Amino acid sequence: MEVASLPKDRDKAAGQPFWVRDSETVTVAWSEQETRLLLQESHRAYNTEVNDLLLTALGSALYNWSGQKRVLVNLEGHGREAIVPDMDITRTVGWFTSQYPVLLDVDGKAEVGQRIKRVKEDLRHVPHKGIGYGILKYMSSDNAILP
Repeated sequence: MEVASLPKDRDKAAGQPFWVRDSETVTVAWSEQETRLLLQESHRAYNTEVNDLLLTALGSALYNWSGQKRVLVNLEGHGREAIVPDMDITRTVGWFTSQYPVLLDVDGKAEVGQRIKRVKEDLRHVPHKGIGYGILKYMSSDNAILP
């Protein structure tokens, strides 16, 4: 499956320099109430997790910027949530970090609710929230999994 790269302002291969003076830093701070609304209230309408909403926003922003409906992102999980039933990890130390690719397929012309539902459903289809992908991609003979 081909997914187009995001557009670039400059092409390094063409010898166009990248200068720090041409960069910009944008800082956004949320209030305590806005943070509480995002983490505790916003998920109720579609029974989502905060990642569903944040990734929908990312996909929508990328669509608005680039016009690309599909973008491949690399997600990282800490592995401390209850993913495998009947596995007690309370006596373990550290994180079980996983990284795995997810294709965000966000049609920026669709209603926001439809976009949220699509991303939510796509994320729910990732087995065990990505744990095991790093091993699977090297042990599988399925070429669709290989990088």
